[in-house]
Amino acid sequence: MVRRCRGVSVSVSGSGVIVASPTALKTLYRGIRRLNVFDLTWLLAASAEQIGQANPFRSGDVDQAEDWRRKGQITPIDALYLERLHREEKIHPQAGHYPTRSLPPDFQSGCSCHRLRGVEDPQRGERILVGLWTENRMVSFVWVAMAYVPGEENFSRSQHLGTSLRLPPGVGFLSNAWTDPDYRGRGCLAALLSRIAEPDFWARPAMSHWTCAIDWTNESSLQGFRKAGFQPIGRIWRFGRGRWQWSLLPDIGRWWREESSRQPATDRCVQSNCVSAVPTLAPDVPGWQFPVSS
Repeated sequence: MVRRCRGVSVSVSGSGVIVASPTALKTLYRGIRRLNVFDLTWLLAASAEQIGQANPFRSGDVDQAEDWRRKGQITPIDALYLERLHREEKIHPQAGHYPTRSLPPDFQSGCSCHRLRGVEDPQRGERILVGLWTENRMVSFVWVAMAYVPGEENFSRSQHLGTSLRLPPGVGFLSNAWTDPDYRGRGCLAALLSRIAEPDFWARPAMSHWTCAIDWTNESSLQGFRKAGFQPIGRIWRFGRGRWQWSLLPDIGRWWREESSRQPATDRCVQSNCVSAVPTLAPDVPGWQFPVSS
């Protein structure tokens, strides 16, 4: 398993360095990516415990950390409020709008595991936006998805090369994180993620694990998530167009089995007969898929 990436995307597997990405390779990748035939992203994950134990602030920034706790307010944003923020131009356009899959009113899940835990239909999924406010200003936000993430909502540059995920109960997916330029480098994202991971943030049973996928050249986002306790599971390689596609995928099932053996509550879900009890990466993408170890 990949343990950590640092600096210029150097990743470590086991006891040895397996890949380094200097500037020349990143430039070449960005050029190839413009052809819309290749996307390469890191898949990262963290348990709520790991996020809670991470120190999101740089050494010596104790006063800053206390200031976030005292002044910052982190709240879920419902669909109506989000549309109002867009109309009044009080939120960055990158936040986007609620997808049609969000909170379907006709929800009927055939998955008892999801139904008992209160998670939406895994075939459609659930979305919600969470924002960090300070001084009546939203300075950071991130999208939270549960149950199912369609590929067209999780891609780096080419939508047709997006990667879908099917998630078991208690596992969330984070995407489209953004921080106001005036507040970057001050621990906003880490503070936001640490609050989302707290058991009392959700009315439903506590979320135990979180995942995200980040373009391998996006050093600022990678650093922000690593600072919040996330560790790389592996890289997602996606090539091609239409039905002619090839995918090299990390073994997300292996990561989940290791987590399940460590946390009894998760293990009970894995041992059930629920088909959605184990996370699945790219279950519905076309073409050929090959597992990779990093």
